Amino acid sequence: MSKPDWAEAPEGATHYDCNADVFCTVDGWWSCKRKFYAMSAHFDWNTPRYTPRPVEPAPTAWNGTGFPPVGAECEVVWLELPDGGGRDFEPALIKGYFYALPGRQVWFSTGEGEDFVHLLANVDFRPIRTQAQTDRTQLLKALNQLRAETDMGVIADAIIEMGFRLERQK
Repeated sequence: MSKPDWAEAPEGATHYDCNADVFCTVDGWWSCKRKFYAMSAHFDWNTPRYTPRPVEPAPTAWNGTGFPPVGAECEVVWLELPDGGGRDFEPALIKGYFYALPGRQVWFSTGEGEDFVHLLANVDFRPIRTQAQTDRTQLLKALNQLRAETDMGVIADAIIEMGFRLERQK
């Protein structure tokens, strides 16, 4: 089988192994012909041998409660980075959830198309923010930076530079 028929895939299968003609998860694989499951590990998902399961759009928009469903578009941030640095929230598409040592994991792709797998404990999700929410966050960040400034002219110039305009009443 060169192209998988995902309608025949067992529930929970996240990849198809083109070389072995089997559907896979991080814990093992299913034989399509003999109808059995075998435990295995150490799959190299980033090779051409493995075809990821297509992600279908989530049936409804995620409201921020619980974890986003598979297929949901949301924003993600890594809570713990090995280098101690931080990242900001960025767009993500949820591709799946599974269990693997050391715990429950989430598989998602970013807006740049990069695929990541992380422990659920190390990421945080939120619904995609509106432009008004983004603008408010940027304004608060700028105002906090200007908080120590005592020259009102400098503060006014910074606010105008950010695009603030007074509406004139007629």
